[in-house]
Amino acid sequence: RLSGSDRYRYRLTEDEIEAIYKYLRESSREPLNVRFISRWYRTRLQNGQNARSVVKENTQAQSSRGVRRSRNVRVSASIHMMPFFFINLRWQVLCSNVSSIEEVQYFFALLTRGGPLYLTMAMSYGPPHEGLLARSYQTYWSAPHTHTLRVFEIRCIQSVVMMAPDVRYPEQDGTEHDRWYMMEKPGRRLSSYIDTTTL
Repeated sequence: RLSGSDRYRYRLTEDEIEAIYKYLRESSREPLNVRFISRWYRTRLQNGQNARSVVKENTQAQSSRGVRRSRNVRVSASIHMMPFFFINLRWQVLCSNVSSIEEVQYFFALLTRGGPLYLTMAMSYGPPHEGLLARSYQTYWSAPHTHTLRVFEIRCIQSVVMMAPDVRYPEQDGTEHDRWYMMEKPGRRLSSYIDTTTL
């Protein structure tokens, strides 16, 4: 967790509460309070990247500083539960290997009877166009923005990705005006090995 958070506890909207309850049902957790939460706006990932949020970048856009587009992330598409026998038989949330792309709205902590959860509120991008992906040998990753809220654990985030408006999208299928093209960003540890003087 990095600096930048609400001064006061944030009151959730009904759509946000519904997304949180959906996550809690899938992970068999029982919340203590789902009306107010503590939010923060950026966090550091295990690969060294800093993931930001819509709240953080919208604030920067209104200031004199430049906007960093680091709010889109690759995460696991689902979670499953399994017992971890070496730590008092507690249950842990594990992430699957199937990925999806999400636009982070903010990060937050939620109290449950099993302890605090550190979660992400995000909006999902849809699946990529399979035909374009196959014809481009998995390099042309183009997807619509669904604007559907989704909640997942922060530790399920794999990396920060760049999502740019896809002005090259050739289809006329109703999604061409809200279509996005994905590119991976190097992690901080990888970037530290690049000699920028040779670029």
